[in-house]
Amino acid sequence: MKYTRRLCDRSDAVLECVGTSDSLNSAIGICRPGFRVGFVGVHHHSAEMDFRRMFYQNIALQGGVVPVRAYIPELLADVLDGRLDPSPVPDLSVDFAGVPEGYRAIGYPRGDQYDGHGMTFD
Repeated sequence: MKYTRRLCDRSDAVLECVGTSDSLNSAIGICRPGFRVGFVGVHHHSAEMDFRRMFYQNIALQGGVVPVRAYIPELLADVLDGRLDPSPVPDLSVDFAGVPEGYRAIGYPRGDQYDGHGMTFD
C-alpha cells in the first residue's frame, strides 16, 4: 500500500531527462498544479504533449541543452585518477513488482526506504 501512496503523490518539481514525448507527458502527469517541469538535452518527440493539462493546471515547462562534451575532459580525468567513482549512477529499469529490487540497486538494502523520486517504472 505504501508504494501505491508514493506513486499517487505529485511533485513540486519534476526533471525529465529521457527525451521522448511519453517521458515528458509522464513528467507533466506527476507534477503538482502550479509548479514546474524541467527538461534537459535534445528531445525526439513522436507524440503530442499534454498542453491542455499544463495550461489548466498552470504547470510551467522550462528546459535547455546539456553541454556534456564540455565536462567530459575534467570528469574523465577525475574518474581515471580515482577521485570520482562513476558506479553509483543507476541504470536499471524495473516493473512495479521489481520496485524493491530497484531500491536495493540504488543503495537501499531493505528495498523500502526510498521516497520514489528518480526511479522509472515500466
